[in-house]
Amino acid sequence: MTSRPALKAGSGSRVVPRHVAIIMDGNGRWAKARMLPRIAGHRKGIEAARETVRAAGRLGIEVLTLYAFSSENWRRPAEEVSDLMGLLRHFISHDIDELAKNGVRLRVIGEYRALAPDLVTLIDGAVARTAANTGLLLVIALNYGSQAELTSVARDLAMQAKAGTLDPESITPEMIEGILETALYVDDLDRAEAFYGSVLGLEKISRAGNRHVFFRCGAGVLLIFNTEETVKPPPTDGLQVP
Repeated sequence: MTSRPALKAGSGSRVVPRHVAIIMDGNGRWAKARMLPRIAGHRKGIEAARETVRAAGRLGIEVLTLYAFSSENWRRPAEEVSDLMGLLRHFISHDIDELAKNGVRLRVIGEYRALAPDLVTLIDGAVARTAANTGLLLVIALNYGSQAELTSVARDLAMQAKAGTLDPESITPEMIEGILETALYVDDLDRAEAFYGSVLGLEKISRAGNRHVFFRCGAGVLLIFNTEETVKPPPTDGLQVP
């Protein structure tokens, strides 16, 4: 894979990171230190996140990841979890106009579909509305756990190896990196092309901009499409396969 520098030139003479990740922790301690209820701390955290998103856009940072709710947070009291979900609803429904206006593209990682159905619908709508934006990529991790993701990746690779479709000796750090959700932050299709071409050694047939790319896969054709750019895979009829 082609590595990219972690820093880039910002406005003026400043050098800024390409990707900033923030774990939204300490809200409860902030509230306790001020003898306030925990929900007050979470509200303050949302305000801080809002200002951080604005600042990241001004500075020219490419990607901002907010680890907002981990899979371990379900262990918190039910009332606190309910408050957090309510704040998330408020943030998405009230900030989506500003995000869209400022060209922010929203992506959500983690098992967020396990959340309440109305919240999932709200998230999907916000992601779809900002999908074509080209400014800051705002990644929100919801119901996300790195151990859970690594376990899922290991399980998928084991199943492929058991089915005979994957040689265990071909598994590399680059392959695992290409499967992780966190590998899809920037240049999604470029990463996919590098993974299936350079790592797996498939022959590329054609590519259409940042929308989709075709690879030769055995006697057939493998289509990789960028879900942020296309609503559905393009038709394959009429494709000329040498």
